[in-house]
Amino acid sequence: MARIEDALRQNPVFATLGRIGLARLSRQCTLQRIAGGEVLYRQGSPGDGLYLVAHGRLRAERETERGIEVVRELRSGEMMGGLSLMAGEAHRATLRAVRDSEVLHLPEAAVERLLYRHPTFGREAMRRWLQAVLYAPQRRVGDERRSARTLAVVPAHEGAPVEVVADHLIKSLAERDSVVRTDGQCLDGPGLQRRCDGDLTSAEGVELLDGLESDYRFVVYMARRNDDDWCGRCLRQADRFIVVASSGVAARPSSLSERMGRLEGRAEPEVVIVGAGASDRLAWRALYGARMHHRVEVGDRAAFDRMVRLLTGEAIGLALGGGGARGFAHIGLLRAMDRLGLRADLIIGTSMGALVGALYGVGHDADATRAIAHDMFVARNLLNDFTLPRVSLIRARRARLHLEHLFGQTRIEEMRGYFACMTTNLTRACPELHDNGQLAHWLVASMSVPGVAPPIIYNGDVLVDGGVLTPVPSNALADLGRGPVIASDVSADENFGVRRGESVGEAAERINIFKLLYRTATLSTRDELEARAARTDLYLRMPVAGTAMFDWEHFDDIIARATAHAERELENWLENADQDSAPTA
Repeated sequence: MARIEDALRQNPVFATLGRIGLARLSRQCTLQRIAGGEVLYRQGSPGDGLYLVAHGRLRAERETERGIEVVRELRSGEMMGGLSLMAGEAHRATLRAVRDSEVLHLPEAAVERLLYRHPTFGREAMRRWLQAVLYAPQRRVGDERRSARTLAVVPAHEGAPVEVVADHLIKSLAERDSVVRTDGQCLDGPGLQRRCDGDLTSAEGVELLDGLESDYRFVVYMARRNDDDWCGRCLRQADRFIVVASSGVAARPSSLSERMGRLEGRAEPEVVIVGAGASDRLAWRALYGARMHHRVEVGDRAAFDRMVRLLTGEAIGLALGGGGARGFAHIGLLRAMDRLGLRADLIIGTSMGALVGALYGVGHDADATRAIAHDMFVARNLLNDFTLPRVSLIRARRARLHLEHLFGQTRIEEMRGYFACMTTNLTRACPELHDNGQLAHWLVASMSVPGVAPPIIYNGDVLVDGGVLTPVPSNALADLGRGPVIASDVSADENFGVRRGESVGEAAERINIFKLLYRTATLSTRDELEARAARTDLYLRMPVAGTAMFDWEHFDDIIARATAHAERELENWLENADQDSAPTA
């Protein structure tokens, strides 16, 4: 009963009832334990009372035509079900436990008595329920990760260096807030004296673990074996799974992969590969259903810090759009970020944005990226190999060979930070994201403007420039939910038309075949632009007006203008970083 009263006090609405009211109400509540992945109620089921999260983490999911949409996440003290009950309507979302949780249920009859006896409670409850539906701020990119509190570090195989990863993890987390680690027997952390309280899997130990989340911002659960009861508890308690493997060890099914294969609807897994040896990253990702992996080495603090930023939704992501010569403006953005001490942990690019992002992603700074781009497009003009038009105006053979020489056998999944590029699948009429495979190959595909450069044939499909359907890949980056998204849009607000009384022939210098093909291939509406900007933290419309697709001679002028613009807007954004808005500059 005391546990129920404590849970009620966590919610400010119930605090208005006073001591006697809380005691009376607690006798009408039931405390339910639900396992991670389990559904408390489903979308469309009738409202049957109020639900209050006593401990753990739940997710409200709504099924739409586009798939499953996460409406919100609920933590201790938060309540659901009120509006469905008051309106007499079915639940508008499914409520699922992300990890082992406890929920208080107050049945409909008890709610009616409560509203009758305590009208102040009713007014406050209704005000908060309406605010949650009508005035709740838009979910920000990475909110789900920023709210994560518990992380499970588990071994993929015998002897995996879980302690090395956990040590670096708590050091990095300690710079953000308080953190504690437990291995099932002991508790420790920065500035804490090691305490060993026995078996934390017992009933008393479970209560102690529940209390840790009240006392610390982060709790790291570490398992040394992947097949014992404590490992199972780590998985049930975690907001994030961190599966640790040693480089050189092959990815093979294990008791852990079988366990995690049954964790549908729970926390998202991440794979961490420790060491410099060869490792099949894609095999590890496939084995655990992970979308991303992290490659770290012992003592490499920068790599571990990057991993923590990605885990906690603090990683800066860049969405770099396509635009031919206008894409040089992205170099200005990179230069401005360098000056302000900002580093991108994720980059998704389209067309020229893919090339600039790839150069940066393999380790070139803004100046080196500028030098390579200048050599490729200005000094040598590798796109001037015109051909008799059948499927394209240029062969693009010189550019392709140069990219293969520039990037060699580099595979996208081997790059230090996360990188992906976009193409358009004309066969299936859909955009495609490529975050693995030969880097040079997918860059060629991403830059193949229809009619200008030849398409790429892959598995029977025809792939062309990603800008056809994804001019700025901000949505793809936002879907990763890893932190702030900065988008660089290098499309120009130009008047693509003819003057009154002017014929197309007379306007041929301004509307030539290159401009016509590029405009056709990358046409997007104002509504589409606003939709892209809505899912970013900073949307930069770069100052590229007056620059056409093949205007290589504007190279340094574009970079200079973009650097000044980006630096100014980034400074403004940093000053207002705590605000929830996503400005368009």
